[in-house]
Amino acid sequence: MKMDRFSGKSISKSTAKRYWTCYNHLEQFLKEVYKTEDFRMKDIDHQFITRFEYFLKTSRKCNHNSALKYATILKNSSYSTSQSMDGQGSFL
Repeated sequence: MKMDRFSGKSISKSTAKRYWTCYNHLEQFLKEVYKTEDFRMKDIDHQFITRFEYFLKTSRKCNHNSALKYATILKNSSYSTSQSMDGQGSFL
């Protein structure tokens, strides 16, 4: 196991790669759909996750299982971030 700067925790190389892939997909999603490079984590809601999943399946040609995996990573990240923050939100 190695420390990954993305998570700050000890995670496997394959998990780190999955997180970074999700991050790259999310960056592209924000640029193409929302026409922005920043988005507050606290503003991620069900509609955002659903749109992200649709984007993954259509624009990125991810299969159903991969799209759900990336959507789950995003959902869990936004949930854990909102639980640990003081209400200010953070930017991707």
